Amino acid sequence: MSRRASRVRILAVTLASTLTMTVLGVAASPAHATGVISISPISDPHTHLLEPVSVQIQATAPLGDRITNYTVTGLPAGLTANAGTGLITGTPSYLGRSTVTIIVIDSYRNISATTIDWTIEPNCAQAGQQLIKNPGFETGDHGFDIVPPPWISPTRTNGDVEVEQYAELLSWLGPFSVSMYQVVTVPSACHASLSFSGRLQFPFNGYPSSTFVVSAGLHDGLTQTMANANAIDDFSFHRYTFAVNWLSGTTAPIQFSIHGTDGGFVADFDDVTLTLY
Repeated sequence: MSRRASRVRILAVTLASTLTMTVLGVAASPAHATGVISISPISDPHTHLLEPVSVQIQATAPLGDRITNYTVTGLPAGLTANAGTGLITGTPSYLGRSTVTIIVIDSYRNISATTIDWTIEPNCAQAGQQLIKNPGFETGDHGFDIVPPPWISPTRTNGDVEVEQYAELLSWLGPFSVSMYQVVTVPSACHASLSFSGRLQFPFNGYPSSTFVVSAGLHDGLTQTMANANAIDDFSFHRYTFAVNWLSGTTAPIQFSIHGTDGGFVADFDDVTLTLY
């Protein structure tokens, strides 16, 4: 009688073991001594923007065990890792530094991890070049196209001393819009920074819906929109700078526009630069 009960108990243990292994998704294998997986550092984690990447993660398991999984997080935008082979490939699309975590697992579930800083650097042969023609409007509106023509201020003088010259977009006594733009070409390996000096004036207090809009290319998000709240009481120019990296590899307009309502509205701007980096 005791033998039969013993067989039942053994069967129950066997079934429980089988169910446990199925839930974990782990094939039955003999026990193995815990060891440390060695992960070799990536030799040069510096990559140029828009330059194709192919980097193999080198990892060695203890006693020659097989690496079964590579998990890589935090890769620069544009790069991906193959979980089965550990090969990192792709083309980085943004500049900057990323902290990358690498986790490897071998066939006996030994685990090891490491982190690296991966830097994406500019690959722009024209870095530092400024693309806007006549940025200070010293030769009138030359270099810019206007729809319809605004008033380009004459050179102002203080006695015999030249003070400044700038572009002025004017909306007066009625709904009115005017734009001034210049088309630029940004190389695909370069990013770009747009800067300009600007000021707003609202004679007779203007109207809240009057705006001065600065845009770069056909990007959905406008680079800058200024309205009554941005009007400058001291009549001085203020400097604005924006990264416009979506222009990489495109030919597109840099545009300044005003959209006036019923009141007087004046937008002045000067020293427009688009600098590659």
